[in-house]
Amino acid sequence: GEEFIQTFHANLYGPFLLVKAFLPAMKEAKKGLIINIPGVLGKVPMAGAAAYSASKYGLVGMMQSVREEIKRTDIRITNIFLGGVDSAFWDTIDLKVQRDKMIQAEEAAKAIWFLCQQPVSAVVSEMVLQPFNHQAI
Repeated sequence: GEEFIQTFHANLYGPFLLVKAFLPAMKEAKKGLIINIPGVLGKVPMAGAAAYSASKYGLVGMMQSVREEIKRTDIRITNIFLGGVDSAFWDTIDLKVQRDKMIQAEEAAKAIWFLCQQPVSAVVSEMVLQPFNHQAI
């Protein structure tokens, strides 16, 4: 129970608080960019990760609702579904994973920077970036 609540607190309530803090100023300016990182488990569930997947699906759903609220503005929302990024996240996970075959954190950062560079006249609604040998979507 407690781990479930902590997962939702970090992956859903945290982004909710950030959107709540920043969205009013973006609405006033009628522009902005929000990039969420639900990860591939926000698109494809995995056995043994029910709470984590649910929190990430919740993030996607929440942002779809926000997208409806801001239709008449130039505020853009992007979800980047990263899968298998070699980061400290895996240090405490008790799964056998091949970190050498994962996306390097710097490459994931480059993808996010790419999203930031898009013209205001367009929006990348979603991007999926995962290791070549672990394509799930």
